[in-house]
Amino acid sequence: MVTALFTSTPMQNQSGDRLVSKVAGAAIAALFRSSDQVEANVRAEPVAKLLQGSLDGFDFIGKGMQMYNGLRIEVMELYLQAISIDFSAIFTGKVKLKQPIQATMRTVLSESDLTTSFNTP
Repeated sequence: MVTALFTSTPMQNQSGDRLVSKVAGAAIAALFRSSDQVEANVRAEPVAKLLQGSLDGFDFIGKGMQMYNGLRIEVMELYLQAISIDFSAIFTGKVKLKQPIQATMRTVLSESDLTTSFNTP
């Protein structure tokens, strides 16, 4: 899946953090059946920190995301600060944190979406 994401993302004239942001957004969008909007923003200064598995922060905003189990999420916002991951674990398809992180998440579920989800077998 990661190979497909990289091959479908134009790499010319892209800074490292913007490229990683696009790939991260596409990977997150793939976790949902459908979505109206998905934006990911990876912050790393200098960009070389990405190769060490360090990020200054990661922001994710998704709207109108339909999960595979039928639940629709109106809005989801996720903000992470000072992330340090085991870069070698990424190649095995896993994300492994080196240390705890500070995170804030906001999720909005509409009444009609919850009703539909509860009434779907």
